[in-house]
Amino acid sequence: MLVQVLVKEVESVLWAAYLAALPTPRRDTILRRVISVLRATAIVTPKQYDLVATLSTGESREAWEAADLYTDPTCLLQAALVTTAVRPPLVFDPDQMCVRWLTRLYEERGGLAVLQAGDEALPSRALAAAHTRRPILVLNTPTYLTHNLRKLIDIPFLVMGGEGERPDVLLVLVTGSAAPQLPIELSVHFTRVSFALPPLVLEERLLKDVLKMEREDLFEQRANLRATLKNDHKALTAVDDNILQKLTQASTALLDNEELLAAFYEAKATSSEFRTRLAESKRTLHKIGNVRDKYRPVATRARLLFSTSTALRRLDPNYVFSFRHFLHLFSACISGGDRTEALSFDQRIESLVRSVTQLVVTHVSRALCPSHRLAFTSALCAAIAADEDILKADTWRLILDPSYMDQVCFRITSRPEWDQIQLMAC
Repeated sequence: MLVQVLVKEVESVLWAAYLAALPTPRRDTILRRVISVLRATAIVTPKQYDLVATLSTGESREAWEAADLYTDPTCLLQAALVTTAVRPPLVFDPDQMCVRWLTRLYEERGGLAVLQAGDEALPSRALAAAHTRRPILVLNTPTYLTHNLRKLIDIPFLVMGGEGERPDVLLVLVTGSAAPQLPIELSVHFTRVSFALPPLVLEERLLKDVLKMEREDLFEQRANLRATLKNDHKALTAVDDNILQKLTQASTALLDNEELLAAFYEAKATSSEFRTRLAESKRTLHKIGNVRDKYRPVATRARLLFSTSTALRRLDPNYVFSFRHFLHLFSACISGGDRTEALSFDQRIESLVRSVTQLVVTHVSRALCPSHRLAFTSALCAAIAADEDILKADTWRLILDPSYMDQVCFRITSRPEWDQIQLMAC
């Protein structure tokens, strides 16, 4: 029994060490296992851990959002793991999302020192950047231990402060691989972080772009209202905190303290003004949100196109489709779409969905081997049908099961092609 408990503890500790590289459901399962082990050993443990709240502060999360990081819990956790990891983070960032976010985050603080992993002078340049206390971003990091990486690992990224402190210099290594298999001699030196946009966050990003190009007035109004809401919430909290502090510090009764009474009535009037403005802003945001959601079919179709395109990596690791290039195609399609005045709003949306689909499918298909095109289009059609609730997930799995579909499917296509379709659907 003791051996089983020890094995379970060791497994939990090992899994926890690689939390950053795991998908959210798996990460939550492991955290529950770790918490149960801690409780079994009589260690006082909270009922539930909030990793984002533990690894970051409200101020840092606001700075991340200002640097265009989405406020989705998954994105916030990825950012927290990158900025607080004890070992240098090795970020799986095939779409350059982490690179763009870090660049914006530090552009007003002196900027990043952006280095290339293949540069022969990498160790000396990294050390020079560390002495200036600039965060270091190493691009195109290989997934095996090179001479450069070995030297980089040996550099102590600590700089002597004015009063004897030794603050760590942020070192982030980025690889373009989506989920590489790292050798042990490399993985023990780094914290692996998978930095990717969750599907719904990707859709929100695309929806934001559609609204900006189609209704720039509403886009700017929405951005201004969101900023006003945030500022008013802060101001309202400050007013409430101020009056509570004065009440706590008051040495006389409330009715006998004229200054306190005046402050109380002033705070009440100010608070009422803020609440009225907040309610009005929320109503306006809701109306804008209703208009914004009418463009969602375009963003949804673009999300499915990008997700299916990136899934082609399962067929061949050389199929790498840049998110930046995808956004360029998407923007070109929206801005250059059919803007005939005779089109109704619904016809305009349908035209955009059709244009985006045709452009991306044509662009991707040209880059594929002929034998892989059927797998791509089949997976895309299935994804669209599943999103529209026409095709149930269980039905699609049943279709993909060769033991059930051998007699039907192989009349349509060959066995190798069917295997490729299965791989795309995994």
